[in-house]
Amino acid sequence: MTRRYVLKEIIFLVVDDYDGVRAVLHVAIEDYCKDRGIGCEVLVASNGREAFPILNEKYIDVLLTDVKMPFMGGEELVQLLDIISHPTVPIMMTGIEGYKPPEEIRFAVEGLLKKPISEEYLYWVLDRIIEDIHKKETKENEKNKE
Repeated sequence: MTRRYVLKEIIFLVVDDYDGVRAVLHVAIEDYCKDRGIGCEVLVASNGREAFPILNEKYIDVLLTDVKMPFMGGEELVQLLDIISHPTVPIMMTGIEGYKPPEEIRFAVEGLLKKPISEEYLYWVLDRIIEDIHKKETKENEKNKE
C-alpha cells in the first residue's frame, strides 16, 4: 500500500556527473511524489561545485549526491551543509564496492544508495526520509497552533 502524506512541497537536489543518472532519478523521484500525493520539485546539478550555490539559494529538503565527481564530490558537498542556513537531508550514491562514508560525515548521511540504484530501494529510503520530514512538519504545525 502506498503511503499518502500531507506536506509542503518537497524540494530535491540530485547531484551526479552522469546525465543518465540525473535523468532517471529525476523521473523516479517525480513518480514517487505523484504516487504519494506529494508536491515536489526536482533540481539537478552535475557536481558539488554546481550544487552548492543551489543549496545556498533554495530550501533543499533532500540532497541525493554521488560520492565521486569532478570539481567537488559528494563527501565535500555534505561537509559544506553545515554552513547553509537550513537543514537538508543528505543521501549518498556510489558505485564503489564496499564504500563507507568517512567519519566526519557518517552521522550526517541519512542513506547510501548503491549504483545501479533499484527503484524499490530508492522508494524505501525516500519513504523513511519523507516520514521523518512529515513528523517534524506536524510537530512544528502543532507548536505554531499553541
